[in-house]
Amino acid sequence: MFNRSYRVETAIVFIIFGVGLFAGCIKVKGPQDTAVLLKTEDATREQLMSEVTRFASVNSIHAKMYLKFEDNSFAEFGSKEVYRSADGDVVVQRPSKIYMRIQVPVIKTDVAQMTSDGTKFCVAILQDGGSGKYKKFVVGTNNADYSKLQKEMKSADLDNGKVLKESVNAFANLRPQHFTDAVLVRPIDPSDLYTQSTIFQIEEDPTHSKGSPIRKVMRGYYLLDEYAKDASGNPEISRRFW
Repeated sequence: MFNRSYRVETAIVFIIFGVGLFAGCIKVKGPQDTAVLLKTEDATREQLMSEVTRFASVNSIHAKMYLKFEDNSFAEFGSKEVYRSADGDVVVQRPSKIYMRIQVPVIKTDVAQMTSDGTKFCVAILQDGGSGKYKKFVVGTNNADYSKLQKEMKSADLDNGKVLKESVNAFANLRPQHFTDAVLVRPIDPSDLYTQSTIFQIEEDPTHSKGSPIRKVMRGYYLLDEYAKDASGNPEISRRFW
């Protein structure tokens, strides 16, 4: 009787000890922050195409811009060059006229100005640190290669330091059509093919602080792809609308 009772008590002790070890391995998961799914709307392909037509009815725009330049020349090596952001002021008018100026942040001094009629453009580099050695006025065509000018700006020893040099070098990469093609939307072409798809993308909402649990949001987008035929008659994407 004693031996049987002892065995039972020993078994109970081992069971309790085993349960304790097992409980120690259990990790209670707390709430985790996930991206907030924003409200999305349903639309048909015809509705998306009508939106493009609505944007295409805009003939002129005057806007303030916040510019951030990236140089992807070395993308094949897995690197890119990111320039400091700058403030911009742009006026565009159909078919492809543009006036644009880029300013140094905070002090709002013009670094460069650009105008174009769609075929030719003029660029004035206004700030070079005060020496006047690198001030330039360039006249050219929109589709020409100006990589030589870019190298010149990259190697320039600007007196005002890195910020101004980056701004001037980044501006040398700009083309008028980079802005006019994006802002002055071309109308729908009946001869092209249009397809609709959807995508979800996690983004940050800058209106909330970085530590906020609702800073990350998930947005749903429609993609409207425009297919045009190339010289061989094969369809290729010519534009994509988000």
